[in-house]
Amino acid sequence: MGEPKPSDRSGFEIEEGTMSSYPYQDRFPVNRTLPEHGRPRDEVLAEMRALAAEEDASWEGGRVSGTMYCGDHDHYSFMNDVFGLYAHVNILQRDICPSATRYEGEVIAMALDLMHADAVTDGEPVGLVTSGGTGSICHAVLAFREVAREERGVTRPNFIKPETGHPAFDKACHLFGIEMRHVPVDPVTMQADVEAVRAAIDDQTIGFMGSACNYGYGTIDPIEALSDLAVETGLPLHVDGCLGGFILPFGEELGFDIPPFDFRHPGVTSISADTHKYGYAFKGTSTVLFRDKRWRNSQYFFLTDWTGGKYCSPGMDGSRSGGLLAATWAAMVQLGREGYRSYAEQIFETSKAMQEAVRRTPSCASWATRRSCSASRATSSTSTTSTTSCGRRAGASTASSTPTPCTWRSPGPRPRTAWWRRSPTTWRQPSSTPRRRATSPPPRAPSTAAWPAA
Repeated sequence: MGEPKPSDRSGFEIEEGTMSSYPYQDRFPVNRTLPEHGRPRDEVLAEMRALAAEEDASWEGGRVSGTMYCGDHDHYSFMNDVFGLYAHVNILQRDICPSATRYEGEVIAMALDLMHADAVTDGEPVGLVTSGGTGSICHAVLAFREVAREERGVTRPNFIKPETGHPAFDKACHLFGIEMRHVPVDPVTMQADVEAVRAAIDDQTIGFMGSACNYGYGTIDPIEALSDLAVETGLPLHVDGCLGGFILPFGEELGFDIPPFDFRHPGVTSISADTHKYGYAFKGTSTVLFRDKRWRNSQYFFLTDWTGGKYCSPGMDGSRSGGLLAATWAAMVQLGREGYRSYAEQIFETSKAMQEAVRRTPSCASWATRRSCSASRATSSTSTTSTTSCGRRAGASTASSTPTPCTWRSPGPRPRTAWWRRSPTTWRQPSSTPRRRATSPPPRAPSTAAWPAA
């Protein structure tokens, strides 16, 4: 296994500047085997609280991109209280926790409402709560494969993704035996090239996708044009709203220039939207929504003659903790539309300030627009590696994109956006303001079987 190397308090190896395989080994013992004797609970909690407090300090000042989408410890405390009520419950067995059916059904109903499922006239909109964005995307791709096999006899499936689409689509194709076809995006707008998607389609294509918005550049693909192509070809279109799904609808309500990206377009078959991002729920939940239940039903798994009894599940997951589902429901109903709108307004204004700062910087450009919930910068004279490294040394964490040199940030509501709102013109030089733990409450205003052998 190798010997642990010296590391600093953040868990980075001192000599190599990389993440350590043994973080904190200079301060706490490394458990290589299950201890023979247990430790006192107070001792275990004290150790873990110390580490949690130190690691929270790395993002509480706002100098981090993505990962932490809320940053309000009072909100987290509220969800912790809810989580504790149901953490021990296995929602696979609904006979002992019927409340899970209520929570899950209402989370899906609220998400469908945000995605304008009421505009659907050619199906019965439904959804699933999954383990995260990757889970939602994998379920959608699997649904496309299964329906293509059953209804069209597709045996050599392929899926089309603009190069800015999330890697989870590549993972899904890898796992489910599907050929992934990448197509280029418009080099000026960094949006999907609809004609490139069209050119990649053949009789074995099971579907294609568009982003609202993508991670690398914060741009929303031309979903209307992609929808038209889906209707024309009879293929399903998945809209990846994992990042934007729970903020773009509220930006539209606030009057921002947000183009429709949801079920109002007749070609949109499925949508992924992460509750654990701008839905402000805990990590480990997301939603995948389908235009009609025939797509979702292809995810169902039944084994009725197992020696252990009947086994049935609505998706790939089996056992799940009721805590995550309950906390997601609680976050959504506690915030309500007013709370989400208030957060969205802060984020869009912060994104605007960040974009303006980028555009004032020589040799930099921004692809993001006022409709974006993230900000990206392209560099012509500085590598993204050096930009990201300089940011880390200054206490900021940014993400970098390739092949077009770019770094990006995805802002969140208070307290994370406070640093950017204080001084949007000096975003490249973070202040030395000490990090503080936030204490204010959220605002009140405004079938899994493998591809069959031939």
